[in-house]
Amino acid sequence: MPTEKIISKPCYSSVLLKISLALFLFSALSAPAQNQNKPDSTSNGLYAEVEKLFAQQVQINEQNSLKKVELQGRLQLSDGEEAIRLLGELDTLAMNDSSAKAQLVEKLQLIKITAAALPVAPFKDTLFFINANLHLIPAKERVATLNKWMKKMYRDPRFTAESLSILDRGTLFHILYNSRETVLTVSEVDALWFSKKGEDLAKDLVAKIIAGVEAEKQINLTKDRIEKSVWVLLIVLCLCIVVFLINKVFKYIKNFLSKQKLHVLNGITIGKFVLFTPAEHEMVAHKLVNFTRLITILVAVYFSLPLLFSIFPITEKWATTLFGLVFTPAKSAFTGVINFIPDFFTILVIYYIFKYCLQVARFFAQQVEEGDVEIDGFHRDWAQPTFDIFRVLMYAFMLILIFPYLPGSSSAAFQGVSVFLGVLLSLGSSNAIANVIAGLVITYMRPFKVGDRVNIGIITGDVIEKTLLVTRIRTIKNEEVTVPNATVLSSNTTNYTAHTKPQDTGLILHTKVTMGYDMPWQQVHEILIKAALKTPHVLQEPKPFVLNLSLDDFYVSYQINVYTKEPSLQNTIYSDLHQNIQDA
Repeated sequence: MPTEKIISKPCYSSVLLKISLALFLFSALSAPAQNQNKPDSTSNGLYAEVEKLFAQQVQINEQNSLKKVELQGRLQLSDGEEAIRLLGELDTLAMNDSSAKAQLVEKLQLIKITAAALPVAPFKDTLFFINANLHLIPAKERVATLNKWMKKMYRDPRFTAESLSILDRGTLFHILYNSRETVLTVSEVDALWFSKKGEDLAKDLVAKIIAGVEAEKQINLTKDRIEKSVWVLLIVLCLCIVVFLINKVFKYIKNFLSKQKLHVLNGITIGKFVLFTPAEHEMVAHKLVNFTRLITILVAVYFSLPLLFSIFPITEKWATTLFGLVFTPAKSAFTGVINFIPDFFTILVIYYIFKYCLQVARFFAQQVEEGDVEIDGFHRDWAQPTFDIFRVLMYAFMLILIFPYLPGSSSAAFQGVSVFLGVLLSLGSSNAIANVIAGLVITYMRPFKVGDRVNIGIITGDVIEKTLLVTRIRTIKNEEVTVPNATVLSSNTTNYTAHTKPQDTGLILHTKVTMGYDMPWQQVHEILIKAALKTPHVLQEPKPFVLNLSLDDFYVSYQINVYTKEPSLQNTIYSDLHQNIQDA
């Protein structure tokens, strides 16, 4: 029984002490704020001290709670002097709590007297006041930030009550906009100022913010609609004027180009070839004018749409997207052109160096071809083909040097296309490459030259052109035959003109005649030689000669051979020779 009395005594005293302290704190904090509009002279230091005292109070309360639990546990097991000592310690803890709370209330009262209450009024009317600083952030800055966010909410067409939320961080409560940006942070000091819990104060402020934004939207709804409608009408009117002026300008251009107004369209001719008659020229010009007019109108409409979309907040992003579709590629292209200028000058320098080197090489090749410059073992007809080969190699080397300076040459797409084209070229040009190589071999083998009478396979005629790919021959029937150089290289080639130069003996033409054994061979030889000497274009020296080819059963085969230096007249010479033999 004595123990129960001892226990009940501290319990009642502690409860009474707590109730008295709570009533004192509530009365102090709930007192009406005075001089809210007084200048803020010493509030910054006081706010810092209040926050420090509040943090200390929270820590002390936690420590005292643990200490009270421990002392009460020990008190239940103690009696006599020990119980009296434990009761004294409990009374001391209660007095310390009361003193700390009284000091905190005193500081808050002093701030209420000296600090200015700053109004939150983003739309002229005051919604509520902010009195306290937050750590190192002054109340003035907190108000300015909140006003800015509320104006942004007003301009946001997607703003709703659900756009604001509260994030609980224990002693701090963050009011979030769209669950991302912090609009306002409510501390326990703010809550003490308004004699509320931190969460309740945050909820009240959220409700006031939402009500203020929605009220301002409702007030200005009609005004905004009228202003936006006027802007829309102005833009549409300006667009109509621009389209009207564009049509007038292009109509004048069409009239200017018309034959009835001014005869300026006389057709287009290249040499003797008529590319466009005057009527066709006029028709094409009118179509180009109409096409340009249409493109100009579309551009004007395109640039007016972003202006229209930017008027309404819900379509404002569309305006940015439309402008980006044009200006982003245009900016990239312009930046690419500017960045390419140094490389462009490098390419020009490389090009002109190779150009002048080729001009020097061409001049030297012409001198060799004309015989003004002689090189031992180098024929004159090799000059032009050698220059062509040198030119191809120089251009290839020039492209190798220029390639790294081309725009996008380092990109994977450019390299992929280059490889693809290289594969196509290698697969599709195998025959062409073979003909080119054969043309080079033929050029330096010199089996014939342009103008020679040759026989290639079954084709006989005069060579009229030699290229790296083909050789063209005109036959005795005036037919032009194109022979691939690979075929020429793989076939037997007979050159009838090779030994018809003045210092040579000439080309030997021959034909076969059969005579019976009753005809003396000496007489046959004499008759054939006389017939040959009467034939035009047959040389008198060396003198024609006859060969006995064979002794057959009923006749002897004779072959008359004559010299000539006109290989291109073979058919005529043979015809005349046969006629003379018949006459003889």
